Amino acid sequence: LWVGDGADAVLDNVDCTNARSNPINGAQRPVGVNIRGDGIGDTVNVTMRNCVVREYGKGGVVVNFDAHLIMDECTVEGAGHVPLGLAAQNGVQVGFGATCEVRRTTITNHWYDPATVVATGMLFFDAGPNVIVEDCNLGNCQAAMYFFGAPATLNAIVRRNRIHASTYAFTVFDIAGISVTDNSFSVSLSGVQNDVYDTAVGNTYDNNFYSSMSAPGSYAIPGGGGSSDSNAKPFSSGFGASFGTALPVGYAPIDLTLADFNNDTESDFAALCQ
Repeated sequence: LWVGDGADAVLDNVDCTNARSNPINGAQRPVGVNIRGDGIGDTVNVTMRNCVVREYGKGGVVVNFDAHLIMDECTVEGAGHVPLGLAAQNGVQVGFGATCEVRRTTITNHWYDPATVVATGMLFFDAGPNVIVEDCNLGNCQAAMYFFGAPATLNAIVRRNRIHASTYAFTVFDIAGISVTDNSFSVSLSGVQNDVYDTAVGNTYDNNFYSSMSAPGSYAIPGGGGSSDSNAKPFSSGFGASFGTALPVGYAPIDLTLADFNNDTESDFAALCQ
């Protein structure tokens, strides 16, 4: 799907699929949804609700130049671990002055092997001055949220998002003006402080959860920007020494249900395994 030349569009319950070469190759294209402002004085406005974007080449949803994207309750699913020679995928890319509001959206499976370059769940490169990302779920994305480029100050809100199973959960290079609150950041490598990395001065962090923390308190954000989160908490406090499981050997949990099954006022969970 391509939207440009000042056009506007509303996509509701649309499945965007098969935007790729066959067989898949290393070309830095195509993309599932291409939204492009063309500098004609009429901003391209696109709203996506309850849409699915999958089986694309380089990018899932790409928004560039004078364009504005609204996404709500959508799913963007990459190809998973992509080997050397193919394109490192970006799930949602906002760049070159474009802006966005992304809410309640799930973005998964963007990874590149080897990690000489990285695939991203959400890439903000020279994005415009108004960016909102809230209540989203990003899983198995090598670099889940990645901000860099110009302008040096960006009016952005990142809140109540859950990022898990990433190598780099939230990364900012030289972009200030980002408010980061009530998010959960987790990386796949235990003890490695890649959950958040920020080189810029002037970003604010509050009440976030970090996988590199073991106890609540103040957390100095790595990267040299000098930011800190005075209300930081561990991503998970663990189950305690008395906790035990009875998962069958050779199986892995794919879904969980949490409830008080035995009426002892304590939380229990049941796992669906395969």
